[in-house]
Amino acid sequence: MKKTVIEFMKILEDEFLNVINYESYPFTKISDKYGIYPDILYAYQAGLVENININGYGMDLEILDIEKPKFKLSFIIEDGFNEDNLNEDIVNENKLNEDILNEDNLNEDMLNEDKNVELVKKDGNETNFYEDQFRIVLKYNNALYSEDLTNGFNKSLSIIIKKFIENPNNYLKNISILSEKEQIDIENEEKNFKLKPVKEQLLNIIFQNIAEENKDKIALIAEDGELSYDELNRKSNRIANALIKLGVKAEDKIMFMLKRDSNLIATILGIIKSGAGFIPIDPEYPDDRIKHVLNDSESKYIITKEDLPNKLNIDDLLKENDERNPNPILNPKKLSL
Repeated sequence: MKKTVIEFMKILEDEFLNVINYESYPFTKISDKYGIYPDILYAYQAGLVENININGYGMDLEILDIEKPKFKLSFIIEDGFNEDNLNEDIVNENKLNEDILNEDNLNEDMLNEDKNVELVKKDGNETNFYEDQFRIVLKYNNALYSEDLTNGFNKSLSIIIKKFIENPNNYLKNISILSEKEQIDIENEEKNFKLKPVKEQLLNIIFQNIAEENKDKIALIAEDGELSYDELNRKSNRIANALIKLGVKAEDKIMFMLKRDSNLIATILGIIKSGAGFIPIDPEYPDDRIKHVLNDSESKYIITKEDLPNKLNIDDLLKENDERNPNPILNPKKLSL
């Protein structure tokens, strides 16, 4: 369903108020009990701290900040501030960085107080303070995120804010996180982009060639051990040749439901080498969901250790002795490749 910016904001407002009105058990206790820990924190802290007077004396407020980020990424909206709010030691030494939307990133119209967007504008060594406005701070763990990535996030955020304000009746689906210049550049690149001709178009042959050139190099590290390119190629060939002997032909569909070990990768390659197309399925799916996918996909077999219709046990397939590269008649334009 299409939503405008205003409609979307109204939905968010209603949901937020519902959360507050119907909260009967602290979310922090739920998260501790079940191990639910968000990677990204969104916090609105504007208007929460006011001037404090005791016996007619104004109290100085000191911002206490942590030396280590509590979340991988924090997106915080705060009241206007001055340079004293920022702890440069934390920024530089404790893997906690703050990026602030500056005047260059946003349209000058957004400096108006009625827009409720506060920017930090630095003139030399001075920081101007905009009253009744907000600052948007992005704190991040720079052991996980690069400065370029977070700068890109801030830039995209500023573009979205600008577009929200310029046309609140616009549909969300029409709002891009790219600037007009970036969109034009991408369109021009797409027009001028040309694919280079590929000498070999069949994936099974490409892998076989790589395996032949790098026989003894490690191709796969899995929980059940390491495989060289030659070992992985021979293992996948056993699966492929076993499938072909069972009547699998080009364009057949084969499902697989396996745990994440070397057998899974060898199965993918083996199915491709047999000429069939593979359909992976998560072992965590409910039984009804698995059976539905199996029937709906019209798969010829499912490779698994579970008790399912048309199943093939991976251990049985690996008993095949033929380790030669199969040579099914394949077409690079077909779905399976």
